Amino acid sequence: MDPTKDLFPYGTIENSAAGISQMFDNIVIFILTLCTICSIACFNSFGIAVTKYASAAQRSTIDTSRTVLIWLFCMIVPSKNSSEYWGKIHVDFKWLQLVGFILLVIGTLLYNEIIVLPFAGFDQNTKSAIEGRKKGN
Repeated sequence: MDPTKDLFPYGTIENSAAGISQMFDNIVIFILTLCTICSIACFNSFGIAVTKYASAAQRSTIDTSRTVLIWLFCMIVPSKNSSEYWGKIHVDFKWLQLVGFILLVIGTLLYNEIIVLPFAGFDQNTKSAIEGRKKGN
């Protein structure tokens, strides 16, 4: 038995022609594809607007919160009890993922100086500290 037949039943990892054919054969997939395209277009447009009118730091903070919200949604919505409606999609909780998301959020907040640690020299090169040194000279 060839193990690649289980992974690639059509002989390739991706078959774009078959994917496009399936998209036009199934109206639900077609509508979901259009919704995905619109969603990504809106996300990018809003991201550009946030960067233009606010800052890239705020955009990255919003992007981090989006990642956390998607993860929480995947953890909460598809429960094992509603498998008839959602199919067999279920995201199992992994503590390491939670730790990773916490580190991602803390790292973003520290990098963007939303949280400033006032010990061990972490506050010496923040924007406010640099401005204070410039005014002092």
